[in-house]
Amino acid sequence: GELGHTLSKCPNECWACGELYHKSDDCPNRCWTCDEVGHYAKDCPNECDACGDIGHSTVDCPDACWTCGELGHLARDCEDECFVCGRLGHDTQKCKGKCHKCGKIGHWKRDC
Repeated sequence: GELGHTLSKCPNECWACGELYHKSDDCPNRCWTCDEVGHYAKDCPNECDACGDIGHSTVDCPDACWTCGELGHLARDCEDECFVCGRLGHDTQKCKGKCHKCGKIGHWKRDC
């Protein structure tokens, strides 16, 4: 260690970049897209696994459908059926429901 301070005030070394006074979770030199050190997310040189473009992660890919995860269309244009209601254009989490009392879509049995 260095002289001039006590153990309780010893500066921590970031294991990601080796600099002092911050932890790896707070590393200012870490890319949040690829989790590598040495560049920021806006300058990330790594390709998105979904579309091959640079500058975003697969999770944030603007070209991927949120319903099926495939490229080339948006969720509203997805041809996969919702598991709950069987309709197109949304995933199960965004489904407005199908009533099991009257069979209509847009509400649940408890609200019928």
